[in-house]
Amino acid sequence: MGEHWGYRARPKELGSAVRQVEIVRVGGPGRTGWLHVRFLEGDAAGLQEWVNPTSLVAPWAEVEAFRADDAAELALAEASRHLRGSTDFEAARLILGFVRPKSKLRLRRGVPDAGILDMGRLDETAPLIGMDAAELRGDPMVYEKRDGLCLAGWPVTERLAATWPTALPTRSCRRRTASTRALSRNVPSPPGTPTAAGTTANWTRKRPS
Repeated sequence: MGEHWGYRARPKELGSAVRQVEIVRVGGPGRTGWLHVRFLEGDAAGLQEWVNPTSLVAPWAEVEAFRADDAAELALAEASRHLRGSTDFEAARLILGFVRPKSKLRLRRGVPDAGILDMGRLDETAPLIGMDAAELRGDPMVYEKRDGLCLAGWPVTERLAATWPTALPTRSCRRRTASTRALSRNVPSPPGTPTAAGTTANWTRKRPS
C-alpha cells in the first residue's frame, strides 16, 4: 500500500488519459482482488474509489515509458486498422497461420488495433520468417516496447505475406503442402473426372433402407 501507479479507466484504450493514483487498500469484504485507490491529480484529486487491478497500467515512476509505448502502438493501429475485414487482411491472416510455433506471430483482429502484428522478441522471430532483425528495427512501422516485445504495422505484415512462401522456413512450406494434399484426398472429385487409378470418379448416394 502507498504505491503510486498510473490509472487508466479503460486499460486497453490506446491514447486515453493515464492519471496518478495511490493504493490505499488491497481487497476487502466483497472486494476480493480489487484495489482501493486515491486519485492524486486532476478534477478527481482526493477522491477514493475501488478499481480493478488491470486499470493500473504501470508504476508511476515508469509512466513516461508506458506513454511512449502507448503512443507508438496507437500510431501503428492508426496505420493498420482500416484493413480489417478486407481481402488482403484475411489472406495475410491465413498465410501467417502457417508460421510455427504459432506463439511467435499474432495478427490482431479487434476493431481498435486490427492489422498490428505481435512479433514477440525480434531476434527470435526474425529467423523464423526469413527476415533480418536489424533491417526490421530500422523500419518505421516496427516498434520494440520497453519489455522487449515487438509490434509491426500493416505495411510490414503485408510485405511478409507477399513473400510467402520464400520468406518462411522450408518446414512450414512442407507442412502447408502436406495439409493441402491431405485435404485434396478427402474431397471427392466431380463425377466424370479421371482419378489417379485411371478410373472415372462416380458419386453414389445410398438410398435409405
